[in-house]
Amino acid sequence: KNTVESDFFSNKILYILFTSGSTGEPKGVKCSCGNIMNYLNWSSNQLDWNKDDVIGCGTQFSFDLSISDIFYMFSLKIPLVIFPEPSNPNDIFQRIDSNKITHIFSVPSFFSQFIHANLIKKLSNTSLRRIMAAGGFFPPSHLLQWFKTLSDLSIYNSWGPSETTIINSIHKISKADIEILEKGNHPSIGKPDSLMPFFLTNEKNKVITKSNEIGEIIVQGESVTLGYLNDPEENNLKYTMYQNKKSFHTGDLALKDSDDNYFMIGRKDST
Repeated sequence: KNTVESDFFSNKILYILFTSGSTGEPKGVKCSCGNIMNYLNWSSNQLDWNKDDVIGCGTQFSFDLSISDIFYMFSLKIPLVIFPEPSNPNDIFQRIDSNKITHIFSVPSFFSQFIHANLIKKLSNTSLRRIMAAGGFFPPSHLLQWFKTLSDLSIYNSWGPSETTIINSIHKISKADIEILEKGNHPSIGKPDSLMPFFLTNEKNKVITKSNEIGEIIVQGESVTLGYLNDPEENNLKYTMYQNKKSFHTGDLALKDSDDNYFMIGRKDST
């Protein structure tokens, strides 16, 4: 475990990152030093790192998954290799192999391209030991192929909006997920954590405690960013005080099972 500390004020703006616009007009998200410290400390509890790790960056710097890579590099002193052609699986494969890359955090389409290029099996002869996918739904058939082909690889399904600091939950794919994937369904996105608390609310804005009831994910705690840049109307809608705690209403719909595993269903604004 690596606990990250900082002398910065926790509410000091560290960077402003614009959302992709996939759920509306792009908005500038103000992320604080405290947000990043919380993210790094949470992720160090979730992931194992060692002195031989090398990160492969497969997303643009305008996308917050790359922010994660950059801060891993600085805080944990892990080398970072940038893929200049993230849509060229053959070039990426060569760089994974020659640079002994062990960890890649990217969008599902980045990993799916290895299937189209018939390169997954060849990855078993490289140093790659972990992949993490976020920013969309990983096609179940592709995820299943990755899992069955590379049995020693750790594969994580991740979730979290930019407004709550990169990602808020991860789920490691295991044999228990095979039946779910074979049915064409998406695996869990993981569980809430003391450093990354979130829960579901119903249409009446009441907390859902029952299993298998669909609701909106509300995120609380230190991961909730400082709000949108120059957008008071959206701030009032999305950033609220819920149960006297700073909260963000994600608009993402999910349900949870009896073991508190969350499963994404879709978006509130597309139902």
